Amino acid sequence: MKNLVTKSNTKLSLNKSKSMIGLTGKILATRDRSLAKVSYAWISEIWLWADKNNISPKKLPRNRDELLNVTELSLDGCRLTKLPKEIGKLKTLTKLILYNNMLSELPKEIGELKNLAILGLGFNNLSELPKEIGKLKNLTRLYLKENRLTKLPKEIGKLTRLTELNLANNELVELPVEIGHIEHLRWLDLSGNKMARLPEAVGELDELTWLNFSNNTSFALANKKTEKLTQ
Repeated sequence: MKNLVTKSNTKLSLNKSKSMIGLTGKILATRDRSLAKVSYAWISEIWLWADKNNISPKKLPRNRDELLNVTELSLDGCRLTKLPKEIGKLKTLTKLILYNNMLSELPKEIGELKNLAILGLGFNNLSELPKEIGKLKNLTRLYLKENRLTKLPKEIGKLTRLTELNLANNELVELPVEIGHIEHLRWLDLSGNKMARLPEAVGELDELTWLNFSNNTSFALANKKTEKLTQ
C-alpha cells in the first residue's frame, strides 16, 4: 500500500511538472511574440511615414527583410519636412541622400547609423546639426550646401574619417576649433558664408588639398598654408 501511494504521488508530481513546463513554454512563446512585435513596431512607423510622404517602394522597400538590409537610400526631392526617429534603426545604411527637401532639423537618432559613409543634406532648411552627428565614426563625405546653418556642433571634430565637407552657402559666422581634429579632411568648401576669419585649426589639417572660402565677409586667412590652398 505504501509503495502504491508513493508511485501515485510520483506520477502526480510528474504530471504537474509536465503541466508547469508546458505552461511555462506557452508563457515564454507569448512573451517572445510580444517582444518581436515591439522590436519591429518601428518598421510600421517608418512605412507609415513613407506612405504619408508618397515615397515609393522603389526608394524605400516595403518588404521587411529588404528594409533591414538596405544599404542606400536616395530620397532627394521628396519635399520632406521631417525625418522620423526610426531612421536610426536602419543600421545597414552606408549612404543616405536627402538633397532638395525642406528639412529644418534632424532627429538625434541619426547618430545611430554607425555604418554611414556618405550623408547628403544639401538644399534643405537646416539651421543646426544635432551633436549626435559626431557618432557617425565611419562618415567620409558630408554635404551640407545651401542650408541655413549658423554654427556647427563641436562634435563635428569626432568625424575623423571625413575626407570631404561641403558647407557652402550657409550662414556660418565661425567654425569650432574642433574642425582641426578631422585629420583626414582633404576637401573643404566654406564659400558663401558670413565668416570673418578661419580658426588656426584649419591650417593644422595636414591632408587638406582643396579649400574654398570665397564670398565670405572680410575674410582673413588663418595662415600661409590656407592662403596657398586658395591660389
